[in-house]
Amino acid sequence: NEIVGHSIAELHGEIVFRTMIQPRFDQCLAGEIQEYEDWFDYKTIGRRFVRVTYSPYFEPDGSITGVVVTTYDRTALKQVESQIEIQNAILERIARAEPLADILAALLQAMELPLDGALCSVMLCDGEGRLHNGIAPRFPESYLQAVEGVIVGEGVGSCGTAVFRQQTVIVSDIATDPLWQDYRDLALEYGFK
Repeated sequence: NEIVGHSIAELHGEIVFRTMIQPRFDQCLAGEIQEYEDWFDYKTIGRRFVRVTYSPYFEPDGSITGVVVTTYDRTALKQVESQIEIQNAILERIARAEPLADILAALLQAMELPLDGALCSVMLCDGEGRLHNGIAPRFPESYLQAVEGVIVGEGVGSCGTAVFRQQTVIVSDIATDPLWQDYRDLALEYGFK
């Protein structure tokens, strides 16, 4: 219903229509099937990676009277392909024995990329059970200083509890989760949720 009655230029913008769509339509009306993939920004569903095919519509007499457009949303597949490329690049860096900090920074960037607004960090635990900041490129430095050297244990935020339990810990709301009781105010001060 949102596209019925609207021109292609209205839906995609005049520039996209003139530079990307119209030339392919013209070729299609001349009898050539046109296929391409690209990123498109949609008002209702956001940015999507779409495969588009324009096929000539042939009448029984062989004349072309229109264009049949089919689209296939490949956003999820494109995101997976991108993640695999990033993973392979990180594995190559490991194979070249690049510095650990550089590899971890690349790994965190790859983890944050598909998760809008996510902040990731790697904490290192010493022999005395204290956590130290390994790498956290997007965390505020003052927050990192405040949590430097905390002793692992139950209820020591997500990281301290995960090391203590030796298992993954996921917290959906820092403001209400008991694992963050002693660190809640600090985390909320920095806008962590």
